[in-house]
Amino acid sequence: MPLNRYAALSHHDGEPATSKHPGFRRVFFEATPRRSDDEILSLTGAMQNNKPTLAGMMTLGDYPQRIYPNLCITAIAVNGTVLQPDDGGERFIDNKRYEGTIAEMLEGALGFVARNGKTRVVIRDGKRTDIPEYPETAVREIITNALMHRDYGPYCNGTPIRLVMFSDRLECWNPGGVYGGQSINDLGYANMPTRNPTLVSILEIENRGKSPLGDPRYSG
Repeated sequence: MPLNRYAALSHHDGEPATSKHPGFRRVFFEATPRRSDDEILSLTGAMQNNKPTLAGMMTLGDYPQRIYPNLCITAIAVNGTVLQPDDGGERFIDNKRYEGTIAEMLEGALGFVARNGKTRVVIRDGKRTDIPEYPETAVREIITNALMHRDYGPYCNGTPIRLVMFSDRLECWNPGGVYGGQSINDLGYANMPTRNPTLVSILEIENRGKSPLGDPRYSG
């Protein structure tokens, strides 16, 4: 993944990225306890030649949009089944932009869907159960896959992921087509290559055992 010499894997207080992500450091230390922070970042692909990689910035960095402003999620909710103004001239019910690391953008987008989706209430045996219109597990996997498997190349890093909630459906677009010369018909059948293997590897390490992104193996 491309590097940027102006980016940093430290937070505003100057602490290294690994100290801000203890799960990442702990999991890696279990296998190699004598490694320094710089060695960990280099071995995992978060840094290369003492400079952060894009994968490192998107997972361990402090506000990667300072360098790549459109590597974000734009989310809108519309009152209808098409993207057009309603009778009152209003285009959006809600309109948000989510930035930060991949984990931060994911949590923001999940909150957006929960806030704008319908909730069905079921009473069984005197006990109330709230059932969201879109199950969180499914939404989490959709957005996680969009973030992990989007095209981060130079021709697409100016395009955000788009999340649109219509009155009858939820749509998510990410830049980049089916990767590796495969077709849509191959999905679920062929052995599909990974577009961003370093990014996926860092996310697995960071979230192993405590993954806010769902399955720490990212098999979806």
